[in-house]
Amino acid sequence: MHNWPDILDQITCACGITGKASSVTPVSGGCSHSAFLILGGAQAVFVKTAQNSLLEQFHAEATGLQQLRQSSTICVPDVYCTGISVRHA
Repeated sequence: MHNWPDILDQITCACGITGKASSVTPVSGGCSHSAFLILGGAQAVFVKTAQNSLLEQFHAEATGLQQLRQSSTICVPDVYCTGISVRHA
């Protein structure tokens, strides 16, 4: 189960999305995670979610994407953040 209010708060802090998300739409993804397109005004963000145990895998993927982007050899999207959603009591 996804804790969208917390996830959206973290994304807003990390990449400066303003306003409320107008939609959260599931998109095709891999077998170990779920993927979503979040629209907020004129902004769109791709989000991957998985079990907390896969956080290190997400960190490694983010590092690899940042290194590919710095190489300027192929077009790579910006990576804004990785983290764990915490349920609020």
